[in-house]
Amino acid sequence: MADLSARVATFNAQGAKYGPQWTDARADAIAARIRDARSSLVCLTEAGERERYHLRDRLSGRARTRVTVRSDTTCQAILYDAQKWARITPPATFTCSPTPYHGAVWATFRHLASGIDVLVCCVHLPASNVTDEAGRRRNAAVIAKRIGNPRRAIIAGDFNSSRAPAWFPTFTDPRTSAVRRTGGQLRTSDPDGPGRAIDHVLVRGLTPLTYEVRDGRPSDHQSVAVGFTSRP
Repeated sequence: MADLSARVATFNAQGAKYGPQWTDARADAIAARIRDARSSLVCLTEAGERERYHLRDRLSGRARTRVTVRSDTTCQAILYDAQKWARITPPATFTCSPTPYHGAVWATFRHLASGIDVLVCCVHLPASNVTDEAGRRRNAAVIAKRIGNPRRAIIAGDFNSSRAPAWFPTFTDPRTSAVRRTGGQLRTSDPDGPGRAIDHVLVRGLTPLTYEVRDGRPSDHQSVAVGFTSRP
């Protein structure tokens, strides 16, 4: 079996339900940021139906970029390159308490070049104006239970907490080794909270190779991109 080598990125679209007006110019700018991340998997949050499909069409259209959601009422989605991945299970979702706009969507994808299967879960936990840290932790525990124990998995998105990696103890946080390599000189994903990372990419059964905090404008916080491999 060939090795799997790929990249996954987070992006918070901050769609119309979350404040900013959704315009063609905004869609163009976000699509450009996603394209620059060079990732075949993107965990997209704060994106309603219109935003998701506007971005899909700007990235490469229906023939190549696919969107995985369970229903169009959710605001989380997984964008994937259909020339590199195939979704092999129906998507499932969880809606966080107490707001319908936060939650998770997940499905298992097969990497076409290697034949390796990976569960990918896009998460958006409620912000502090909706629930407290204990509430986010409870929601995270439900998500961890719902996705089960796949051999290889990625959980990524906007967790609205720097403590979130500890809530998924069977996963590796690539940011930890990146901070050590840079001596702590690493941008965070929340420009309003210096030193506070709120977007995370966590992996299990995969080896992280690279970790980047990327410019998320015009969103209200930065995105994260991680390169990974199936090799130990």
